[in-house]
Amino acid sequence: MSDIDQQNNTEVVQEGYGSLERAALGHFHFSISDIMSESWERIKGNKGTIWLALILIIVISAIVNVVCKYVLNLVGIVLPDSPSFTAAYIVPTFVLAPILAAMVTTPLTAGIWMLSIKLATDQVVEPTEVTKYYSKWLNLFLTYLAMFALILIGYCLLILPGIYLAVAFYFALPLAAEKNMSVWQALETSRRAVNHIWFPLFGLMFIFGLLCMASIFTLFIGMIWLLPMMIMSYGVMYRIIFGVEKSVVVSA
Repeated sequence: MSDIDQQNNTEVVQEGYGSLERAALGHFHFSISDIMSESWERIKGNKGTIWLALILIIVISAIVNVVCKYVLNLVGIVLPDSPSFTAAYIVPTFVLAPILAAMVTTPLTAGIWMLSIKLATDQVVEPTEVTKYYSKWLNLFLTYLAMFALILIGYCLLILPGIYLAVAFYFALPLAAEKNMSVWQALETSRRAVNHIWFPLFGLMFIFGLLCMASIFTLFIGMIWLLPMMIMSYGVMYRIIFGVEKSVVVSA
């Protein structure tokens, strides 16, 4: 029995829910317009929850970044105030500092994706949901670390492989959190499923990027709705592609 089969105890509870087996085969319907439409509808009444969760993450992350910079300076690894683009700047700034911060913030990232997944399955979720995944800290951090390393290597190989992997590993963290997958299982399960929809998924990400830039013309007021919609779309996509474990789905 394959690793995916062993992990495949997901119950398809209704139309619009996928499964691990169907995800690997590409047997799911992925429509950019449908995802955007459902995400827009689902943020009604949930914007406050999403924003409070984001504010909580931002505050914790800001504190963590200050502490990380202090720690790096304390051990003699100085972060220059102005970029010099030498190894003394690049390594601490773009490698050591993000990895050190990720040791604390990765469960929060998994938490915001899990919050969106639960909202996409009609659950009532509190903003503090984002803090509930520290019990899975090690597996989540190792998954992030593997993603970080592989994407970085991909960008070093003429950029395009890095872009491919950044999209392909898009669902790795919630797979590790929600389905308790190991590092390699989460990365490979995400990649195999996304391979069937790589260009539509990239297209959706590109559209959201354009909308974010367009929000400049509204003095970023549009982000009040756009950012929750982007986060909600993640949960909708995950539900459609991979389904959700019985323990996570609300009983009918």
